[in-house]
Amino acid sequence: MEFENYLSIFKKAATKINKRVLNEKGLEIAVGEVLNSVFLKLYKKSWTNSKENPLTAETRIFFSIWVNESTL
Repeated sequence: MEFENYLSIFKKAATKINKRVLNEKGLEIAVGEVLNSVFLKLYKKSWTNSKENPLTAETRIFFSIWVNESTL
């Protein structure tokens, strides 16, 4: 799968989200690649154990959109 096009789309979408609203709600946004998929993820650092990275912690709550070869 060609990730660059989807990474570009997700990064562009992330810039459209109102940063003030994210800050008010305590939300973080991330775009990246994992498990042969491209993701756009919204999460709160408080939704995971404080010692773990919220993007990679085993226990966490988040909302994300994933795209991979089989979903296309």
